[in-house]
Amino acid sequence: MGSLGAGKTGNDRKGCVMRKPIVSVNTLAFEGYDLSITVKVLAELGIQYVEFAFIKGYSEGLSESTFSAATAKFLKKLLDEYGLKMVALAAHLDLGLKESVEAFKRRMDFAGRLGVNIILTNSSTQENRTTFLHNIDKLAVRAESLGITIGLENPGDGTNNLIGSGEQGAKLIKEINSPFVRLNYDVGNTYSYSKGTIKPENDIQYAYPCAIHFHFKDTKPDENGWVFSEIGRGVINYKEIIEFIKVQPEYLPIGLEMPLSVRRDKEFKPQKVPVPPSLSEIKRTVKQSYDFTLRSLAGINED
Repeated sequence: MGSLGAGKTGNDRKGCVMRKPIVSVNTLAFEGYDLSITVKVLAELGIQYVEFAFIKGYSEGLSESTFSAATAKFLKKLLDEYGLKMVALAAHLDLGLKESVEAFKRRMDFAGRLGVNIILTNSSTQENRTTFLHNIDKLAVRAESLGITIGLENPGDGTNNLIGSGEQGAKLIKEINSPFVRLNYDVGNTYSYSKGTIKPENDIQYAYPCAIHFHFKDTKPDENGWVFSEIGRGVINYKEIIEFIKVQPEYLPIGLEMPLSVRRDKEFKPQKVPVPPSLSEIKRTVKQSYDFTLRSLAGINED
């Protein structure tokens, strides 16, 4: 296993304490392009960490056969070839469905083959609460055996989710009461799920003590709804969020998640764009977001 996740350290999170911030780029930014191109471009941009994303509804060509030993071998070869590392794997499912236990075990085994200790996923809806709690107990046992921590993520859209905010998520984590189940707090999703009524700069204080990982994304309005923007150039108050993070006793890993082939309508519902952005546009957005995040965490004014 890798050395950056929580592993068997439990709620003290000693396995993920960072002496300096570690920032990954999620591959959803490059959706529509081959993973070989994605990893090559990230290396050329000077980015050291990649977060592979295999998410139904977002990742093209995804099937259960994706989570195979052969795929893991291919991805590890890519990482070695370009000198990149991983902290977390994004492999979201609705864990409130009966069939989700075996499917998510498959994803956890896949994460183990890749050598990562954090796997990110959705939770479920309030309607499926009983099944979710039953499932997560089983999955926590499997996570412990693999030395993996499950990061439950607050969603960006929908209604009646078990984790509608960091405050709700923290209550759920405390109820689950396993050191192998924590939060992946998505800053941008807090804003879009609540349709702008919950400010992540306020909500993050509840999520942080129960978190293992963060997602950063940003958004800005246009005439048709909302588009994903460079981080720090949208409506999210990242200045205040990062100032909060900087005074905490430890850094948690951050994944920059920018699904640039998706936009949101005026009600924040996701829609695929007809044509993916050009590779040059993706590079520009990723690089600006990455540089902004590192400079802000280091206390360097980018103006």
